[in-house]
Amino acid sequence: AVVSTQSTGGYGGSSDSEPESGPPPKPMVAPDSLKSKVRLLNATPAVIEKEKVKPYDFIGPDTKVLQFNPTVNQMYTPLVGPDNPYKTQQAKAQKNMFCGFVEETGVSDFSFDAQRKTFHTHGYAEDPTAYADNAGVTRFVGEVGTAQEQEGRTIFEKEKQKVKKRKREMVGDPSDPDGYKGPWATFVDEVKTAGPTEEQRQTLEEWRAKKEPGTKEKSDDKERTILHIDDPLDYQGRSFMVAPKDNETNLYSEDPPAKCFMPKKLLHTWDAHNKGVAKVVLFPKSGHLLLSC
Repeated sequence: AVVSTQSTGGYGGSSDSEPESGPPPKPMVAPDSLKSKVRLLNATPAVIEKEKVKPYDFIGPDTKVLQFNPTVNQMYTPLVGPDNPYKTQQAKAQKNMFCGFVEETGVSDFSFDAQRKTFHTHGYAEDPTAYADNAGVTRFVGEVGTAQEQEGRTIFEKEKQKVKKRKREMVGDPSDPDGYKGPWATFVDEVKTAGPTEEQRQTLEEWRAKKEPGTKEKSDDKERTILHIDDPLDYQGRSFMVAPKDNETNLYSEDPPAKCFMPKKLLHTWDAHNKGVAKVVLFPKSGHLLLSC
């Protein structure tokens, strides 16, 4: 080390005093014996450059919010750190629940129910991870063979029936007005006769020959009525359809009676019908008879 000294020039001098005349002092150099005993020290500490420190290189598996834009390599870097040798491969898998990893996704209720019911019915469903891979191909899980036979149809989709297109005859030349058929051309397999064929006629003749005469049922289209009384006329010769006049209530009047009561007990039971009754109505205006069918 080189040590230099400078005379102070006395402590009693003022700033206005003139400097002393003479040559400047020479620096003092340490002898070689002193240099071997002096250790060179670096007073500045070791500082790491800011560019070399990257705390965001490591992303925790439980991190939900990132404060920067990581690269693909940073996102999918394997986990580092102490590993438990007693854990199975299933226990080491990444999961946020006890049974596995659950992630929210946006799907309509109808699509979810369609895939769920299709899986319970046919044993297959669409693979939801195929959309994340952007493969562009629909994959199935479960019974893949059944899915290929069903062409991936859900339980709400019906099998498409292939309709065979009927062939038409030649439309002809448009320049020929007599031979041109155009869109009115008949089909190749079109049957123009409306009557039965020869085989059908023979079958009908055999059936008529075997059928006995008189077995044809007669159609009963006429309406009929049944009267459930012994005599349709009374002692004065009046028909049963005439409303009686000897009651307290005037059945010919259009005004309702002064006293009307709901029935409270069974007065009579009609048991003339052998089958079910379709409708029961009162006689028009007077209402003294019941008409049933």
